[in-house]
Amino acid sequence: MPNLIRSGKNIKTADFAADVVDTDTSLTADSDQRVATQKATKAYADSKLSMDLSSYPTLSNPDNADFLIVDKGSLQKITKANFTASLSSGSATTSVELTSQQAEVQVNAPGPKKLIVTNWFQHFARNTWATSTSVSVARNTPGRAGTQNAGLIIGGHVNSSAGSLTEKFHGNFWSATGNLVTGRFSSGSAGVQNAALAFAGYGGAPLNSTEGFNGFTWTNLNQAVSNGTRYHTLGTGKQYAAMCAGGYNGSAVLDKTEVYNGNAWSSAGTISSTRMSSAMMGLSNASLIVAGNLNNSSDSDVTERFNGEVWLAESNVNTPRQSLAGSGTQNAALIIGGGLEGGPVQSACESFNGFVWMVQNGLNLARKGLLGLGTQNAALAVAGNDDVANRAEAEKWIGEMPMTFQVTAKSADEVVTQESEHPVLNLKAPVDVQIENLPKPNSGIRPDEILDLVELDFLGWHGGVWATNAAWNATSRRAVGGCGTQKAALSIGGRISSTTIDTVEKFDGASWTNQAGWNLPQPRHALSSTGIQGACLSFGGHDGTQNLDRSEKFNGTSWITTSALLSSTDNAAGIGVQNASLCVGGFGTTYQADTEKFDGLNWSHQSGWDLNVSRWTLSGAGRQNAALAFGGANATDDFATAEKFNGTAWVATADLNVARSSLGGSGGQNAALAFSGLVNATGTSHATSERFNGAAWHLASELNTPRNNGGSTGTQNAAACFSGKNSGGLLASTELFQTELSHSLYRVTVTY
Repeated sequence: MPNLIRSGKNIKTADFAADVVDTDTSLTADSDQRVATQKATKAYADSKLSMDLSSYPTLSNPDNADFLIVDKGSLQKITKANFTASLSSGSATTSVELTSQQAEVQVNAPGPKKLIVTNWFQHFARNTWATSTSVSVARNTPGRAGTQNAGLIIGGHVNSSAGSLTEKFHGNFWSATGNLVTGRFSSGSAGVQNAALAFAGYGGAPLNSTEGFNGFTWTNLNQAVSNGTRYHTLGTGKQYAAMCAGGYNGSAVLDKTEVYNGNAWSSAGTISSTRMSSAMMGLSNASLIVAGNLNNSSDSDVTERFNGEVWLAESNVNTPRQSLAGSGTQNAALIIGGGLEGGPVQSACESFNGFVWMVQNGLNLARKGLLGLGTQNAALAVAGNDDVANRAEAEKWIGEMPMTFQVTAKSADEVVTQESEHPVLNLKAPVDVQIENLPKPNSGIRPDEILDLVELDFLGWHGGVWATNAAWNATSRRAVGGCGTQKAALSIGGRISSTTIDTVEKFDGASWTNQAGWNLPQPRHALSSTGIQGACLSFGGHDGTQNLDRSEKFNGTSWITTSALLSSTDNAAGIGVQNASLCVGGFGTTYQADTEKFDGLNWSHQSGWDLNVSRWTLSGAGRQNAALAFGGANATDDFATAEKFNGTAWVATADLNVARSSLGGSGGQNAALAFSGLVNATGTSHATSERFNGAAWHLASELNTPRNNGGSTGTQNAAACFSGKNSGGLLASTELFQTELSHSLYRVTVTY
């Protein structure tokens, strides 16, 4: 054995032969005869630990369109079981197996990883209606009490008579319980499933009686509503602390409100106008009354708040209506469906945050005279009438559901646990991730939906892709107006060759259709539009000879002329909803900076509202008092300029990456999507898409077909782009943008 001790000291690296000690920090040598130094070993380890997947080339799978590949962070959408893709560097392999309760994804890539766990509903499946179990008897205008999964339906209008049948909802089935003492419909009601109150209503004649429910039977409480008999009235609160408001006594609509303290009814003042068939939610001393039939003559959009002493005006709803349902509280409310005076039933829904009403996804079945139960984020809509017959169907509303997850991640090097609504863990791969404290099935979410509650991001953001289908083709045209949602859109007017048209088409997510009654009263192109498919506002535009000041409302079946713009204009941006819109920029006698506001009745303008940059053919996103305008042009330049509006002034924000005009836009002020467009100097049509996060624009997936002057609508994550033109001529194609789900590269076990 060689002597490793020399002069009483340990051997040094200098004592080795020249080819033994390896100082190469990349450790590229492949030899068992060399020894790496501490410095070389540390440098090599550090280089691997600092590496993340964003340094790898983009994944690619051109043979399968189901798998989205994006440039940032090497994300992928995995939509089929047992798919395997390989990164071209680092020998990192991903595989996935999806079941109803577990997703297993593994990675062998080196380096630290960041895992972000967020609530699926907050990004992908929020604010949707899902079909639930129908009640046993179809009816309309019943009373209600309780919550989404512990509800009570009380009486109602059944087969042309006042019903007494009461049914309990148990989350997935209904059961009959004790009948009312006096059958009634259009009554007020309050309370919970096993402690409810029913009062007033119609039972062969207007009623003023009050009944209490103990979970089994109804009892006449011998407490009459103090302001006389009434029906089409409203109720909210608890069994021992309820409120009754408005209604109809057979000859007049009422403005009286009353409160019940468990023993007697007493006056609580008057609402601002007589109304009936409204929605009401909240407590007896903190309630909200919304919309309804105003003075027995017209649909109302008025909202009023009760503070325990007086009624105060609040923001109006976007779509006036009556015979609607409501759920929630005074500062977190949801209104559902309803009907229009002499018009069709509605599916439209809106949510209230204590300040403004925001349009939400509509019911699957449009109806009026329905009931609403629960909260703003977990509601139940039941029964009603669809203008043909009474209905028994029920639908569950799944809104935003912030939840706290406990996430435990384990690897060979560390164990990390964090409890949060949005846990972020820095980890080393490979790891096992345990996600606990998800909602149990009785929370209103089916067991097979549990996996979909969890979204896992791996070093990146959500990508997106534009999809097209020949079945989605619309009428070939340019300078077309657009509004609505991605799968409930309107295409309005436009121009074919040198002819301006009046054609209006509806899109349902599968195809476009037209009926003559939907068409504009006057042909026009380069018009602006806001709102949804069943409540749209169209304004301005050009008739082929001159620009216009026309403004018209669409109720889903026909157009009604409303107040004209203050200035004739075309190619302006339209932002907002039907009764709270902005007309921004455009061309009148010159390129305009003007901003006009519409309040449902009239247009107004103040000089302080004007854009900083005058332009036309711009696009916009957001709401009336939280708007975003971007792009556009004047006689010499295309603009990348973007500006934010706070209700009183426009302020410059980050520019688009690509200056262009005649572009499309969708989304909100701080979550917008800009796409398509035209560079006038070169005549180039764009396929470019850009996302805005409130501070900066980032390039996103391109359209399949470059275009300009098309229609656009939707949100940042679910947009639609249709028709338009490019150098090849007019286009008929429709493209839909869908944000993609990106899975983390981890083994994930979900428990609940």
